[in-house]
Amino acid sequence: MKEFAGKKVVVVGLARTGVATARFLLERGASVLITDQKPANQLESGVRQLRDLPAQITQRLTTELGGHRSASFLHSDLVVLSPGVPMDLEPVKAAVEAGIEVISEVELAFRFLKGKIIGITGTNGKTTTTELIGHIFRTLGYKTLVAGNIGEALIGVVDRADEETWIVTELSSFQLEAIKTFRCHISILLNITPDHLDRHASMEQYREAKARIFMNQTLEDWAVLNAGDPEVQSIARQLVAHAVTKPLYFSTKPYQGNGFVLHGEWISYRREGELVPMIRKSDIPLFGNHNLENVMAALAVCLIRMMDPSRVVKAIRSFAVPEHRLEYCGKIRGLDVYNDSKATNLDACIQALESFEAPVLAILGGRNKGLDFRLLRPAVSRRVKQVLAIGESAEAIQEALGDLAPVERCDTMQMAVEQGFLLGRPGDVLLLSPACASFDMFQDYQHRGRIFKEEINRMREEQEPSAAAR
Repeated sequence: MKEFAGKKVVVVGLARTGVATARFLLERGASVLITDQKPANQLESGVRQLRDLPAQITQRLTTELGGHRSASFLHSDLVVLSPGVPMDLEPVKAAVEAGIEVISEVELAFRFLKGKIIGITGTNGKTTTTELIGHIFRTLGYKTLVAGNIGEALIGVVDRADEETWIVTELSSFQLEAIKTFRCHISILLNITPDHLDRHASMEQYREAKARIFMNQTLEDWAVLNAGDPEVQSIARQLVAHAVTKPLYFSTKPYQGNGFVLHGEWISYRREGELVPMIRKSDIPLFGNHNLENVMAALAVCLIRMMDPSRVVKAIRSFAVPEHRLEYCGKIRGLDVYNDSKATNLDACIQALESFEAPVLAILGGRNKGLDFRLLRPAVSRRVKQVLAIGESAEAIQEALGDLAPVERCDTMQMAVEQGFLLGRPGDVLLLSPACASFDMFQDYQHRGRIFKEEINRMREEQEPSAAAR
């Protein structure tokens, strides 16, 4: 396969996706320049993976680290963006103006991918819903690959997919910005709330990026839509008006149309006024009311595929709670401890806080993404007894919330955890739900969650000897 023989391709971003993209292109004959604004000493993993590539292909590989050179972009045939790279980056804009094609990695993958894509986007719940759908499909015997903005890059699964494969794909607004022909057989839009406003110029631009998941669908395809989310509904009305895809709705809020709804203790499917019970809320292994929406979206996909409902319910019951998403870490010194490090925006944090009746000691903070922490005030006033503020946004959090609950600024995660146990009382909840990005103190949200759990385990180990002594 030498589809790119003689082509010069710039790959922007030397993280997981960039490395996978470079490997894919090199194996198909391209000459690849991979560039990143960060210096080499901050990209050790990516640099190491490039060094490990076969020598016969690395002869066509060059790197430019510590900044981007417009000249490199302008002397290329194609530019491929990793998810974190904005379209308004100056060298990218220069390439577009010069008529050079600029696409996202998921667009490149789609051009070679076999099988059918189930795409999941939204501000919150993408990862859980993606993992849940992947679990159901695998459990029921479908050939399934899970990729995208979760785990493995979509480009990395191209060679493992065939016409019978279902590719369950988490898609961020960043990835959708630079698609052209990318098409999902089933597209899911879970919700839209303020996020990434440091990257997107406005909510309107953010909404438009999310809506691009539907842009190439036809009436052979499906759109699964949250009827209880006003932003999603505005997009749904446009889809229906233009008859570009088949809609299927779900909602945890009052909704009288066809689709998945809450009816007492059941998630049910309503069709022409008739309710068919699907699964009891108590049988769902995910904590928090917001996860009911994720389950509804998964049930909608299963209905489209005409799966056996009893087998689907059994698969949902066996689903393991994803790490870092309202993950229960145990009862320690009388406190129930939860790791919700994946909550990188305000709405995710609010959903976590509203999941508890007990008083919450909330670890908040990190790198702000242009969001207004005052939007947390209603949930904080109802649920939080103590705020433990970390990271770059600690001062802003104190200013926004300090009149509602005591705010203690903590320099490290260790200090935040220790103060949580010092100030908490039996029956309280200690919750890490930062409402911020992690990059001021940690590599990513997974790293933040692991450090939190290490500190929690240290507190558990310190408790056990004293418990044994009694």
